[in-house]
Amino acid sequence: MKKIVQKFSQLNGASFVGLMYTSKTTGETAKHLILTSFSYENAVEKDLKTLKEATFEEIKKLAEQYEHSIDLVIQAIETKIDSFIKNQNPKTRSNQSIAQNETYVYADNCKTIARHITENKIYINAMSLHKTVLVEGNYKTVKSRDLTIAKNHVEKYFNLSTAKFRRFCVTHENFHKVNVGKEHLSLM
Repeated sequence: MKKIVQKFSQLNGASFVGLMYTSKTTGETAKHLILTSFSYENAVEKDLKTLKEATFEEIKKLAEQYEHSIDLVIQAIETKIDSFIKNQNPKTRSNQSIAQNETYVYADNCKTIARHITENKIYINAMSLHKTVLVEGNYKTVKSRDLTIAKNHVEKYFNLSTAKFRRFCVTHENFHKVNVGKEHLSLM
């Protein structure tokens, strides 16, 4: 376990990493290609720009593709923009954003490694680039509001980087293999 945390801590700049991981909530086992040490703040700026520059043609196409009204898509985009702007300012952050900031402590100069303060568990923060499911998990049926569904479709349609942010819990049960460059680490 320490080898994996040490390896991630030593990565210099953004790095592509392959890992085999089992989700603690669903039981799904999958191969993941992730990007470490990316700047979430930069991703917010990029995604904010993308949404602010969305054209009516893009909005119309998204609405048609996912069978939403144009008004609902516009509302979803405006809600995402408002959320990004509010969460950039410590005085207007959402309770969820505040809780996330207060729950994790990051390793020195490494936003990739985080320790959950109360659980004392280590997490790898990364951008998920690709996932191949090896073993299906048990997925809950979620009843989302129309606006939430539309926001998810906005994230997908515009390929928003912030929507690809993932936090992987580092335990023997979850991490099976990690490939960093030519180095292969296994926990099994």
